[in-house]
Amino acid sequence: KTIAREGVIRFTKEGLDISYTKEGQRVLYRQDRLTLVDGKKQKVIDLKKDIGTKMFFVLLNSIFHNNIKQLRQFFTVENKGSRTTLLPKEPISKRLAKVVYQKKKRLDFLHIYMKNGDWIFIEQSK
Repeated sequence: KTIAREGVIRFTKEGLDISYTKEGQRVLYRQDRLTLVDGKKQKVIDLKKDIGTKMFFVLLNSIFHNNIKQLRQFFTVENKGSRTTLLPKEPISKRLAKVVYQKKKRLDFLHIYMKNGDWIFIEQSK
């Protein structure tokens, strides 16, 4: 099954905000807390209890801010030109197979491959 969503990711000092254009939904990440906003409904998730989801946001922040030191805590980093492959270390290697991204001045794409065969592709459209 393929799900395609269009949205905007904004990085702030506190975390990041994802707004989905057509759905009117927002995802707000702040350290160990994730807030899902759908219209007037809000759901808060404690990421101390969901390390897999937290890693997704740590990964986005680290790549955006070029925080290679933080990436190396969780991944073996392999660079080939502007393309980087991240091979997960324990314990996240149980859920992630690998991460590949290309970034010059800005992120061109981010591909996350999970052990269960699922994947997430984030690509710059503008």
